[in-house]
Amino acid sequence: MEEQYERCSDDRLQITGFSDVLDIINDLIVENGVSPLELGLSEIQAKKIASLSNKPHKQTYKAEKDKKELHAWMKRKRKERLAEYMQTLSEKRAKEHNPFHLRKMPLGLSTREIKLQQKKKKEKDKYVIFRELSRLLIHCMWQLSY
Repeated sequence: MEEQYERCSDDRLQITGFSDVLDIINDLIVENGVSPLELGLSEIQAKKIASLSNKPHKQTYKAEKDKKELHAWMKRKRKERLAEYMQTLSEKRAKEHNPFHLRKMPLGLSTREIKLQQKKKKEKDKYVIFRELSRLLIHCMWQLSY
């Protein structure tokens, strides 16, 4: 019956809710020098607590190390992808006749400037249409003359 109680209490220590209690008991034993018998623990329970308390620290250290390595790898890959993207972007811009440059764009146009630009665009469109119609008219007249 006592073995069953010890096994059951050992299993309870592995439940995540008791991990904080396990840490407190381990601190009392290791740092303050309190014996496990003074805390009401058997020798088996004390050995089990000692073995359980050492494992998570090693696992968390390894997990933290793996996490740092993963972050470093992700950062390196992000830089590589960004460099590759910037390279392809510069190649595409080099191929353009009139490349787009965000920094050269004027910021905060006033309504007057916007209206002026719209007016210039309308005049340009009218001129293009007039020129095209003139060309078509000349072509038609040339066709009619023959």
